[in-house]
Amino acid sequence: MTHTSMTAEQNAAVREYLIEKKLSTVKMTVLGRFLSGRRKLLQRLTLGLPLELYDPSENGEHRMIVHVKTHPVILDFSMRLGNEWPVQDPWHHQIVQQGEGFLLVYDVTDRASFELLHGIHSELFGPTEEGKPLWVLATKTDQPQQKWVVSNQEGEEFSKSIGATFRSVSAHTGEGLGKVDAADMASWVILSKIPKPVETEGSSKAPGANTAQTRRFSLHSLRNKVNRLLHKETK
Repeated sequence: MTHTSMTAEQNAAVREYLIEKKLSTVKMTVLGRFLSGRRKLLQRLTLGLPLELYDPSENGEHRMIVHVKTHPVILDFSMRLGNEWPVQDPWHHQIVQQGEGFLLVYDVTDRASFELLHGIHSELFGPTEEGKPLWVLATKTDQPQQKWVVSNQEGEEFSKSIGATFRSVSAHTGEGLGKVDAADMASWVILSKIPKPVETEGSSKAPGANTAQTRRFSLHSLRNKVNRLLHKETK
């Protein structure tokens, strides 16, 4: 699903979820070709700047804390170091199944990295991933236009075809990789984790109904039932 901005109802649902969970963890999976800029992208997101020198302790795991609706949320990023292929590697299927949000990364100066995303999505994403937030990130957009071999229009069209949100980012300048951007990603993943209210047969729901309010009414009804049962036991 392509994301724009959350509605008031969606914001309320995320806020209520975070109040109940106290501290939430969001698992993000990063996929893309070797040297597509994934490592520096994550360094910019989690550290605030890309490291120029190679870090031998790098293991593909990055973590940061962001605040969503004033509540702390842990963002866990995982990626496979080196090339993302072969797709037959069980790791790929395992990490996609465990992921809650996905970043598909390509380099605007490397067409092969863009074409690879088509294969990654078609091979690794199935029905179980439907509804999980997906972003396509075009990296190295700070490079001169004459070096670009993939336009933002191509990236947007591909993103739309797979139901993903497109973002143009740069680890060098920080464009699209600030804490506000990370918190926005976390918000959409959290929203996707909130169970949809179950509608009984014959029930109708007005368009735009407040799901957070519906959930509050359900919790209130449940508390009343528990209180009635406890009251009977004490008699």
